[in-house]
Amino acid sequence: MKHMYVFILLACSTFCSSLYAKNIQECKISNDTLVKINSVHSVDGGVSFRLIINGVEGSAFPVASYQGFPEPVSIVMSKCIRGVFVFVINYGPPYQVGFLLREYKSNIQRIDFSEKEIPVYIFQNKDEVGIVIPNLGNEVEGEYIIYKYKNSLIEYKGSDLLPDAKFYSYIKLAS
Repeated sequence: MKHMYVFILLACSTFCSSLYAKNIQECKISNDTLVKINSVHSVDGGVSFRLIINGVEGSAFPVASYQGFPEPVSIVMSKCIRGVFVFVINYGPPYQVGFLLREYKSNIQRIDFSEKEIPVYIFQNKDEVGIVIPNLGNEVEGEYIIYKYKNSLIEYKGSDLLPDAKFYSYIKLAS
């Protein structure tokens, strides 16, 4: 009987902390890489997001302040386009929190962002990928906030011009 109580205690500690998990999106970012995002709703009313890449699970938002969002959380963008995955949530004004994932030469390129608006474009070429976000709150100088993943570094800047279309292909996300 003692073993039964231990089993119930262990089972409850594992399963009682989360009420249910829901698969939100799957995205094949390369021939060999499948990305999934799940939301996990807890009994205390919070929600967290789990990122699964080829079966390896971790937090979708590794920054501690972005874990265990209180309800309500709205998913404002979850898109899988041409080998790029973009996921954005709103957990309360004024900022949207999100990330972009792409695989290049067996490495995952990731851009994390938190802005007042959602991305409107992805731009990419063989070596680089980036997102364009309208600069609604004048966070920086320029009409756009541009994040670019280049040489394992993330560049962040404001600009009145989009990156040159001679060097990048564009994917429209939102209007």
